[in-house]
Formats: sequence, structure tokens, C-alpha cells
Amino acid sequence: IRRPPRSTQCRSSAASDVYKRQFEEIILWFERQLPKLGVEIRLRTEATVETVQSEKADEVIIATGSNAFLPEIEGADRPNVFTARQVMEGKAQLGMSVLVFDTVGRAEGATVAEDIADQGRKVNIVTGLERLAPDMPSPTRNHTLEKLMGNPSVTITPYTAVFEVGDG
Repeated sequence: IRRPPRSTQCRSSAASDVYKRQFEEIILWFERQLPKLGVEIRLRTEATVETVQSEKADEVIIATGSNAFLPEIEGADRPNVFTARQVMEGKAQLGMSVLVFDTVGRAEGATVAEDIADQGRKVNIVTGLERLAPDMPSPTRNHTLEKLMGNPSVTITPYTAVFEVGDG
């Protein structure tokens, strides 16, 4: 079996911490199990109307990957504002005090905050939600939150919105 390229998000998350290797394990599991179920995976294949119709498939699933989410906040286009993906790929030049704003409640905010804190930086995780990362899968969520809450350099601030990014 020829191994498909893993997504950048899974690759960079897995490389940053031993516990995040679970993301890569998910990909490996799919690579082993899906062929056993007769699932054909086509990567980097153009899906035109003609090619899709010629397959006469019962179901077609188009998985285009993910795009980094940047909320519509005044100042989000400033040079000191980065996506979680930019941070995990090492493309962000961070200061020693970082605010992580989590609007979606999945793994991205918590895992990037953990990675930043592991670099010895002060982290404030702000979310408008009741709790941090409610949609992050367990047991990874439990471990990540335990590690964040046990780190004196990390502050978690729920029920808080960010409306604007300014100077400093």
C-alpha cells in the first residue's frame, strides 16, 4: 500500500508532543482498516462532473482538507496575529506572552496553547465557551487540560469574548 501524505495539522501536532501522537495514530489506523473494508481512497484526484458520474457510485465523499479559521475580529489582520496552524508549523514569531483565542472548542486551541507553554512562554487561553475544548476527544482532552491547568504559566479564561486586537 502506498502511504498517502498526512495532513500538515496531524503531522505538526504529532511532532510537537508525545501525547499528540494519537493524531497520527488515527491516520495510521485508517490506512490499515479502510482497505480491509473495501474503501478506495483517491488522493490528489480532480473530481469533475464527468469523472464522478462515470463512477456510478452510490456515495461520493469529497474530503478537501481543512482551512485555518480566523474569526472576524477587528485587527485580526495584524502581523502579530497567527492561526494555530502557523504556530504548529513554526511560521509564527511569538513573544514571551501569548493569548490564544479559542472560538470553536475543538483540539486546536488547547493543543497549540500546550505547545506554546512547553516552549516556556506565558499563555492566556481565552474562550467565549463555558469550558475549554469541549469538543476535543478524550482521553487526549483530559491529559491536555490536566497539563495546562497544572502549569503556572497558563491562564484559562472562559466566558470571554475578544472583539479587537490592538497594539501590544
